[in-house]
Amino acid sequence: MTNFNQYGLEEPQCTMTFSTADGDRTLELGGYSVMDSKRYVSTDGDTVYLVDDDLMDYIETERDAFMANDALPDYYMFESLNVTGDTSLNMVLDKEGVHTYTDIYNYYQVNGTEYLPLKDSLAGSYISAIINIPFTDYATYNADTEDLSQYGLDDPNLTLVFTAQTEDGEEVTFTLYCGAVPAAETEETDSDADTDSDEAKIDAYVRLDDSKIIYHLDSDTYQTLASGSYNTLRPPEVFALDWDHVTGLSATIDGETYEVTAMTRKEAKEEGLITEDETEADNQTDSTDEDTDDELVYVMNEQLVDMDAVKDAIDALKISEFNDEKQTDVQEIELTVYLDNEDYPSLNVSIYRDNGESCLAQQDGKTLGLMDRSLMVTLREAMTSVILDLK
Repeated sequence: MTNFNQYGLEEPQCTMTFSTADGDRTLELGGYSVMDSKRYVSTDGDTVYLVDDDLMDYIETERDAFMANDALPDYYMFESLNVTGDTSLNMVLDKEGVHTYTDIYNYYQVNGTEYLPLKDSLAGSYISAIINIPFTDYATYNADTEDLSQYGLDDPNLTLVFTAQTEDGEEVTFTLYCGAVPAAETEETDSDADTDSDEAKIDAYVRLDDSKIIYHLDSDTYQTLASGSYNTLRPPEVFALDWDHVTGLSATIDGETYEVTAMTRKEAKEEGLITEDETEADNQTDSTDEDTDDELVYVMNEQLVDMDAVKDAIDALKISEFNDEKQTDVQEIELTVYLDNEDYPSLNVSIYRDNGESCLAQQDGKTLGLMDRSLMVTLREAMTSVILDLK
């Protein structure tokens, strides 16, 4: 009778049982032969072998390591995302569409036939939050319909339908269901006592398509997904101008309207707005610049004006709080920018006094929201300076 003790097989380090149509087979891993640098292995408690490749190096002891995780399908290009539940979003990627006066936006919120621009960086970050969800932290491996309620997934807080395209042009779609339930009560720690007691704590979960596996979803990711909406992803900038395509603007301050025209330096010379002395000075300063004649200059009341500070102030206008309130106070300034764009020849923005700290901005008659009053003051002062500097 074989003495299995000498091979460490009286109490094997690992026993694996394989069930086949012909019955069960057992593989036992015993001790390690230091002299031979090999592992003792027994099959069905009978023959003992020394194996070159140590099977213990491949043995996983955690159940999770044997699970077939869910995974999002591979895709080449995002197409659309529809979010319903505690928030609402209907986002598409449309790089070729002409939906607004500028081509810097590629993502849009679709409301019927209306395409509302979203800021690319914000939309991209939201998409990244979705595709980087880790499907590793299991809550349960085999949830049935009755189990879904304990994870808030019988009536999900969020349903995200994600559509994309593969490199071969095939469309792929997956759906994520997110649930949130009150967090299980645990003994409060000192760190818990420092947190905001008014903020309800939740446990969040996620399910991919009709998978039976439910995963824990960290609260930060859940809050990010739950906050996705038109207002959180829309551009904060009031204007997104390519000044090379601006043909002029008008500004109304205190009831007086001032017109500014953009033209090339060559056109200004032809109209006598730039004198020979100024042309010679330009040639000395920009003698290596072959595009000097194509440079844009600005004219008000047939005089050249410096619009750099005004342009910077216009570019800096940003909404801090989106809303749809109507203006109720005095108009501080109104701007109309004219563009070489057949579809969108002009863009009008009116800024109204709201209080000592903020102003209300409207674009083409539609309220954008509140902006810091100091931004309006900077713009108004820059425009007033141009007006006062006229000869």
